[in-house]
Amino acid sequence: MKQKNMLLVAVAVVCGLIAAFLTSQMSAKSKKQQVDMVNVPQAAMDLPIGTKLKAEDFDKYVKMVPVPRDMAPVSFVEDLSTLKDKRVTRTMRTNDAFNPADVSSNEALNPPEGFSVMTVRASIDEAVAGFVRPGVRVDVLASVQLKKSQKYVVFPLFTDILILAVDSSAMGPKEGGQSYQNLSMISFAVDKDTSLLLQAAVTRGAQMRCALRHPDKPVKYDTMSPEEMWAILSGSIEDDKDKKPEPKEPEEPKLELVKVKVPTIDLTAGTEITQEFLEKNFTEAEFPKASVPENTARDFESHIRKGHYLLKDVAANHFVPKTFLGEKPAEAKAPPVETPKVAPPKKEYIEVTVNTIRGIVRHRYEKLSNGEFKYAGVVGGEAEAVEDKKQPESSNGEKSPIQ
Repeated sequence: MKQKNMLLVAVAVVCGLIAAFLTSQMSAKSKKQQVDMVNVPQAAMDLPIGTKLKAEDFDKYVKMVPVPRDMAPVSFVEDLSTLKDKRVTRTMRTNDAFNPADVSSNEALNPPEGFSVMTVRASIDEAVAGFVRPGVRVDVLASVQLKKSQKYVVFPLFTDILILAVDSSAMGPKEGGQSYQNLSMISFAVDKDTSLLLQAAVTRGAQMRCALRHPDKPVKYDTMSPEEMWAILSGSIEDDKDKKPEPKEPEEPKLELVKVKVPTIDLTAGTEITQEFLEKNFTEAEFPKASVPENTARDFESHIRKGHYLLKDVAANHFVPKTFLGEKPAEAKAPPVETPKVAPPKKEYIEVTVNTIRGIVRHRYEKLSNGEFKYAGVVGGEAEAVEDKKQPESSNGEKSPIQ
């Protein structure tokens, strides 16, 4: 073989070795790039600031995009669960990667339903040395100077009120600080009544101070009624120490009512107490307990079971006494008819005086029903002197009847 050909073969071999080496290096680099791919969450649509990433609509807001690690953002959200139900703190465009600083669990200035946002001035010491922050709840204590006595009244103006923002920030202290170094305003979530009281306190010049609540066992204050706070803030409260409180009128005792069945019609004695009779002729009504006599019948069911009767008449809408209910009385037997005794007619008498040899003799005659007379004998003391007590004879020897 010629020397020229040998040189060409050697060059070809060297080129082949170089090509093989380069191919192996490129293959290793490709494998390395596949291992370092990461999924980066990006905005699936334009998201205005304050948008809430609701869990049920999460796929509508967020998409996962695989990106080589060396091309991925320096800081991005790796745990998708941390994004759910969070709010976007900046305006995000489609395909913007989610940074942990781009979302927050704070509600920002979106108050709960039924609430509004109101802001008051506050110094660093009135804001718990700057440890208040959006999302925490505080008690607000107020002190007001009374106009008449110039004394101060201190009372809890609000309890458990939500802070939505400090100054113009709804995100808390910057750079992960634990407290604000300076602040001048606090924004609260207030309802209708709270907002009016807060404005009245500001107008009255009340000094207000926040008290940071314990998360589990907060301090319980003796709170005033809204009327009492309005009296203080409006200046109408009486602060004369010598003024005696007006006596409170005693509360009327609660009227106790009881249910009693009363008849709707006049009831007649001798009626049997049955369920049908009760439903048809009685109604249940409420009466003051004090007006219902103790002997009033209430449990008619027991009288129905015992087969009781109404023993006396009861007028409509009147209570039925217990003594008016009982067993049916035995029927009284009619007394035997007695024939009246007729007194015998009184006897009528007449007397006839007769002069005799032995003296005066009185003869008695009984008047009969037919008008005739019957001799009844001699009467008087002279009878012993009469020898013959018979009826005196007439001149012809016969006894003379009296006509």
